[in-house]
Amino acid sequence: MALKKRGMSEVVSSLLLILLTIASITIIVGVIVPFVKNNLSGTECFKTRDYFKFDESFGFNCYDEENGKYLITIKASGDNSSGKKIEGFNLRFLSEDNVNNAVLEVKNGIASGAISMLNPTIGGGNLVVPFSGGKYSVLTYNYTSSVIYKKVEVYPLIEKKVCDMSDSVKLVECG
Repeated sequence: MALKKRGMSEVVSSLLLILLTIASITIIVGVIVPFVKNNLSGTECFKTRDYFKFDESFGFNCYDEENGKYLITIKASGDNSSGKKIEGFNLRFLSEDNVNNAVLEVKNGIASGAISMLNPTIGGGNLVVPFSGGKYSVLTYNYTSSVIYKKVEVYPLIEKKVCDMSDSVKLVECG
């Protein structure tokens, strides 16, 4: 008596291969699509990378230790399209011991600390954020603090998100 060899039919094999392919694609898409979406959300800050710069042509970006005053000049140097989403900026003041650092959030009309416009007639006494190509693309701010800071950094704000540092400057004594 001869044994009959039994195997899978070609139709069943083809169906199993198709199901295996569909399952693989579903798993890959379930992992890759969220990964790509999460990483693309960070690209909105890419255009603002160098938007704000500290302008040293006025001789500011300094501190008056006796009065606890800091003068900071910021220039919007990006193109107009990158400035459309910008709401403001964060200033991060760094102390020498790196313990007493301060972060100020500056938006049009509001700030999170004792910062004001050096020229109070600009913006009707309210804070103004510099915008490239606008009426005020370079502005000087006055910040008061009892802590001595040696460096300040600027970070653009877009849609309630703090982007990477745009520029930094070492502070020198005024005068």
